[in-house]
Amino acid sequence: MKKLKIKILIVALISTRFLIAQDVILSYSTATEEGVDQTILDAGVNMVQTAIEQDKLRSVVLLVAVNGKIVLHEALGWKDVEKQIPLKNDAMFRMASNTKPVVATGISILKEEEELEYSEI
Repeated sequence: MKKLKIKILIVALISTRFLIAQDVILSYSTATEEGVDQTILDAGVNMVQTAIEQDKLRSVVLLVAVNGKIVLHEALGWKDVEKQIPLKNDAMFRMASNTKPVVATGISILKEEEELEYSEI
């Protein structure tokens, strides 16, 4: 019964956060203006770029927004690697198994807010 309550809470939390986020209109800014460490953003981009160069990933669009301000929006990799067509920021991706990261994010938010504790099964 406790696990069912946690699952319902996670779904409710995730749903509520997405509803709130729908009212936000994103605009572009800089990392410095939004108090974000540019070094950390660059390290993330470099990590993804390295994975693409090692053929562990094919294509990624990164977007980081803070308080409704986009501080990073970059396409890395290929739309078509054989034809050497680079990926663009507005690329569309086929979604598969996309609920897993949403649920994991909800669980992490609950953990951060000390509403949930991780335990071994």
